[in-house]
Amino acid sequence: MTPKTLITSGTEAAIQQALSIDPNNGKANFYSAITKPLLTAKGFIPRLEPIADDNQSTELVRLNERISMTGLKELITFATELPEGKKPFDSYYDLQRALRTELLLALVESTKKLERISNGKPIPININLGRLGIKNNSGYNWTYSNSTSDYSEYSYCEKGSYTENKTTKSWEWNCTSTVKVQTYTYTQNNYPSYMNIDASDLKLLSSVTLGAVDYLRLMTAYSAKGLTAFTKRYKAMEERYHMRLPKFWAIELMKKYRDLGILESDHELAEVAHTGEEAMKHFLDLVAMKEQICSSNERWAKFPLFPNICVDERESKHFQIIADLLSGPKKVAIGLDINDELVKVLVDVPGFLSNPPKDIKAVLPELDYSENIISLPDPKWVDCFLKVT
Repeated sequence: MTPKTLITSGTEAAIQQALSIDPNNGKANFYSAITKPLLTAKGFIPRLEPIADDNQSTELVRLNERISMTGLKELITFATELPEGKKPFDSYYDLQRALRTELLLALVESTKKLERISNGKPIPININLGRLGIKNNSGYNWTYSNSTSDYSEYSYCEKGSYTENKTTKSWEWNCTSTVKVQTYTYTQNNYPSYMNIDASDLKLLSSVTLGAVDYLRLMTAYSAKGLTAFTKRYKAMEERYHMRLPKFWAIELMKKYRDLGILESDHELAEVAHTGEEAMKHFLDLVAMKEQICSSNERWAKFPLFPNICVDERESKHFQIIADLLSGPKKVAIGLDINDELVKVLVDVPGFLSNPPKDIKAVLPELDYSENIISLPDPKWVDCFLKVT
């Protein structure tokens, strides 16, 4: 598999055809789990540009330049051309909804596909990261050398002017610019032309994907509608007063935006606990398998995707604590009282996620001028999460 096949919709169609013939096809499931989330990012540079601040715009320009220098037309097109039916984001809320309705859904499907093939035979795949000029940190290594003095010329897109009227907002992109790229030959040292995705690779990929799913569920649960206007106004106030504004000003300003921080009707917070617990269990399994998967010459010789999977045993304690908290109500020691008696609270993460606050603004603390917490406007939500025992 090359960068071209990783980022083209034609490949996804072929994968779906293979899955329609055999839903348990290991290679097709694996490729689909990787490509579907990637395809949701098509045209990410022009989509993100309207909501990027000055620093972010500079980073997008630099990224565009680096992508252009690869000389890979498919990658350049993927990054700079809007897919049919998509348009640039007008606000952070547009981005948030795209993450919820596009990327999150694709990642959830990926977790199912990875689970489907987790107990099967090793999956041989062909992939060439060298074409992307990506340094491989997985345990193999490769080098490249200049094989010719010739240069190849490629076209790329760069941002032009911004136009806005009553009905539309758009950026004009100039795709006639060219860049000369010197031709290189990549020589792979101990880097096979194929890899075998084994159960440990899949377990690591599953845990990371589950973690990404939960992260997106948390990031998209509460509405970002109004965040763009809030941010602009907040920055304008800082410029006006030539100072960093106190936090209580930010909280009071946030309350002026009714829709900002409202719980979305399609949120999936209730699923976060189960998904997170599954991710932690995968990590704990990798800890238990340390002797077989960490610095194992026998496994390395079979060319897995991740030759060395080494999870620190000290980290496993944190994974276990998180898994316990996500599994149900747990007593947690928080310190000593005035009589040196141990104080414990009952923490109910799943209960809180199943009945979250409807408006995040309602649970923001009230602060004084020194930014000390005075009170919580609506302390009832704490009872769903913490109880002193």
